[in-house]
Amino acid sequence: DARLMVIGRVFDLQLGRSITDDRLDALDAKYGISDTSSAPRAAPGSLANGLKGTFDPRDAILTGEGERHVSIIADPACPFCAGLAESVVALGDVEASVYLVGTVGGRAVPETVYCASDPEIALYQAYTRNLNPGPSCERAMAVARNERAARTLGLSGTPILIRDDGAIRYGMLSPDDLDAWLKGGK
Repeated sequence: DARLMVIGRVFDLQLGRSITDDRLDALDAKYGISDTSSAPRAAPGSLANGLKGTFDPRDAILTGEGERHVSIIADPACPFCAGLAESVVALGDVEASVYLVGTVGGRAVPETVYCASDPEIALYQAYTRNLNPGPSCERAMAVARNERAARTLGLSGTPILIRDDGAIRYGMLSPDDLDAWLKGGK
């Protein structure tokens, strides 16, 4: 008998706060999820502990194979994220932990990726615009968790790359530039 539906966030304009984020933060605390406060922070140049304690490793979509590793915050609607995914594949020796957010195209497609039977394949379909939004599932909440974790760290935009040593790089990289950065370059 449902008649109305609200999609999106509820904001308190007088307080300048997202009531939706406050409620999600309270639920995270109730279920023992690490601090995901929605209070904004300055963007860091590096993260001493990488993503440990903020992003849930179970929310990562693993792509590629190799001894080298990078974490990537990405949006399937972001063309630069799609280009970066091509660079990871081109190197051939890199495993990426991809944490999806819905900053460019909303949450429907990233949530569909998480709910797919094979999220890695669905991610590449989304990057090539060959994935339509589908039914939701419990795993779709990963998108909201990833967005809150990114805000907690002061990270915004996509793509964002984080090396295991905590170094951060924003934006798409060519395969050669990605290779140099993963080897410790700037």
